Amino acid sequence: MTHKIIISEFLLKRIQKIKQECTGALFGVMYQGTLFVLGFTLELKEETLSYRRIVNNFPTEIDLCGMIKFGICNDDQSTDEHLMEILKDVDVTDNPLILNCELGTCENMKASIFKNNHLEEISYETITESELYEQFFFARLECCLKLVCEEDAKSIASASLALRKKIACGSVAFTVYPNKPIQIALTSGPNGPLVSLTNLNNSDKHLFTIDNDFSDIFSYNSANQQYFDDSNANGFKTITIGQISIKQSHHSSSNAHCKLTNEIKSKTICIPLQIHAMSIIHYKTKLGLVYDILIESIVRAMRLQETNLIQQIEEKSRINVPKTFNFLPDGLGYFFSCIYPEYINDDDEYLMKNRKQYHQLLGLPFTRPYFRRCLNFNFAQNNSANEVAASILTNPHEGLNYKSIGRQSLVHGLYTYHHYMQDNFNDDGWGCAYRSLQTICSWFKLQGYTTRSIPTHKEIQEYLYKIGDKPKTFVNSRQWIGSTEVSMCLSGLLNIDSKILHVTSGSELAYYGSELVHHFETQGTPIMIGGGVLAHTIIGVDFNNTTGDVAFLILDPHYTGEDDLKKIQAKGWCGWKGKNFWDKKSYYNLCMPQKPICY
Repeated sequence: MTHKIIISEFLLKRIQKIKQECTGALFGVMYQGTLFVLGFTLELKEETLSYRRIVNNFPTEIDLCGMIKFGICNDDQSTDEHLMEILKDVDVTDNPLILNCELGTCENMKASIFKNNHLEEISYETITESELYEQFFFARLECCLKLVCEEDAKSIASASLALRKKIACGSVAFTVYPNKPIQIALTSGPNGPLVSLTNLNNSDKHLFTIDNDFSDIFSYNSANQQYFDDSNANGFKTITIGQISIKQSHHSSSNAHCKLTNEIKSKTICIPLQIHAMSIIHYKTKLGLVYDILIESIVRAMRLQETNLIQQIEEKSRINVPKTFNFLPDGLGYFFSCIYPEYINDDDEYLMKNRKQYHQLLGLPFTRPYFRRCLNFNFAQNNSANEVAASILTNPHEGLNYKSIGRQSLVHGLYTYHHYMQDNFNDDGWGCAYRSLQTICSWFKLQGYTTRSIPTHKEIQEYLYKIGDKPKTFVNSRQWIGSTEVSMCLSGLLNIDSKILHVTSGSELAYYGSELVHHFETQGTPIMIGGGVLAHTIIGVDFNNTTGDVAFLILDPHYTGEDDLKKIQAKGWCGWKGKNFWDKKSYYNLCMPQKPICY
């Protein structure tokens, strides 16, 4: 029977960003005869079947389901041979999917399935982000295992395989958090296997058949929502699984010490494997299958750990404890797990090479980091952002009531609003450019380009004195800085280059609408603008190419009050301004930070 095809909007948006002819592998979730197609990887020119490198980085249940071709209209023998190679690896369906796309667009995209040794065109439906997350949730499983082996690749692989077999034998129990823990385990029943749910607080025990839906466990407690972590701005829900126990096994312990130890006599090492495994599960999945998915998520995470340990032996000739990080790149729609060795810096050549391949395989740009440690998804905060300061407003422009006059181009990503009198520091009347620089620095920090803290006024002054731009008396003074000094600090403190745009008068700024559109669409960074005795931050532009009308989205650092979003928006401290906002008699310099190559 031919299955139903549903394609995620996440995938369709990613397809539109591919501008070169290439092929790739499709990935999706099969649920009760419906194939939900969620993503793709691109084939590397120097390596065939390169998707095999990252299949274990995806959440469990996201599996290879077909092939995608970009801009390749005429099939040739090499393409057909490559297609057959990929299709051999597909095991979630007997009818793998093939998508044919034109470059840069989803229009005229054709879907076919491979059936009875030939391609058969098939219709498909699409699913929005919110619709997808109404049907699926993410399970996050955390535990720590111990791998005992010798310090060589063969022993690591052998010990890892033995431990995976132990995990997969069916004698594992899981604990579901957060507020009222329950334990899930398989047990024997008179008519077949059962799933037991035990409340760890009151020892109340319930038995379900393996054919019960996962959602049935919520009838076990009327306050069923408590088993899910808080909803977040991304729209999905997660459930935390932890503290696994393996019957009659010394390999696992929830309290295992995360420390690499050596057994001198036996020449073996004990490596703690910190597991943070992700799965994507349909709410109506049968309990028995949920149990199997959780087991497979551990196995998949262990394969990632094994690969990393062997890489360390080959690349570093020594082993550091592998750590798991879960990332949620913009537009991907699901998590991507990476293993990084403890004590090895993100700028290490070995890690940069791996991250570069992740960017290539997923079709992500090299001008924005996605897989650095500082971008690890924070499940407690429900975001993947570096923390700057919890008390500082983030993206205060969101939710503004404004009627567009043309084409809006806005800052990309997150930033924090820095203004007069923050941090219990009185810079009223002189610190506006310093605050604009801090906002720009927050953008680079929150996007993962740097882990450096936001520079203080004194640190900015000390740097300008250090490089010889200012005299020693400048430090601890109340002297202004301008766009040139801001660009110097970005270069020296963050290694960020900037473009300086000189404008002879405020009235002339209206003629730079198209240039500002280009900046926000290609760079997406906040712009510091200085003119006369004032500095502001431009975080967007609205430009009508036909009439020439332009409006500027301004973040004003001269605000001195509390971080009250409603007040800041209502009073225009963050808001859209017309061309008359600028002083017609003053000249202006714009510091336009440029995104570096960073992965």
